[in-house]
Amino acid sequence: FKTHRREFVCVIGPSGCGKSTLIRILAGLEPHTSGDVLLDGKPVIGPGRDRGMVFQGYTLFPWLNVRKNVMFGLEMNNIKGDEATREADLWLELVGLDKFANAYPHELSGGMKQRVAIARALANQPRILLMDEPFGALDAQSRAKMQAHLLEIWRNIDITILFITHDLDEAIFLADRILVLKAHPGEVQELIEVPVQRPRNAGQFTSQEFLATKARLEYLIHPPAPEVKHGIEDDIATPRMIRFVNVDDNVE
Repeated sequence: FKTHRREFVCVIGPSGCGKSTLIRILAGLEPHTSGDVLLDGKPVIGPGRDRGMVFQGYTLFPWLNVRKNVMFGLEMNNIKGDEATREADLWLELVGLDKFANAYPHELSGGMKQRVAIARALANQPRILLMDEPFGALDAQSRAKMQAHLLEIWRNIDITILFITHDLDEAIFLADRILVLKAHPGEVQELIEVPVQRPRNAGQFTSQEFLATKARLEYLIHPPAPEVKHGIEDDIATPRMIRFVNVDDNVE
């Protein structure tokens, strides 16, 4: 599959199909066993500042305040002192946490922690932001706020987002296109263009386009079981009873 500049792509699929493995390969955190991973035509052979990663867990350093957490990646790339502080403050303002720059992670809500993680990932100005179910641990209200906040960030900066989720509504609400994977073996099943117009809002969840897209995704991830025929001529397809050990059987 291929993604395009400034595109928002969501990845969905049944559990065990390799969604997290895929995104870790794209981040350069795990090697791929076949094929190629290319960014602007150049092979990805390891982690790089051209790709930012946001995990489901907040992965913040508890001993550093919010500003220092965002500065960490900058300092790893030899941007230090006042310059790193100014950069961190700009990103904190973008994610709406400039007033919490001196707070520590334990003083923040779950959604605020994830915004710090997003700011830290964006501080190195990556080409691509990779997000592995970043809102999975949030309650429904916080999740909805973070979805809207992420779309606002994406509209304001030049970045491509690849976002893994189990939530079909979330995928349709966020994405330009949805990459559907299937398991055993893990492979690309379909790449769906989302017909829901932007800008997105909660009222579109009941629109015809939204519901039709969700129905298609549900069909791909949970296809209907084949109809089992009954009768002597179809005996091979007939379900069979399996006898388990009775309670009064003598077994060791």
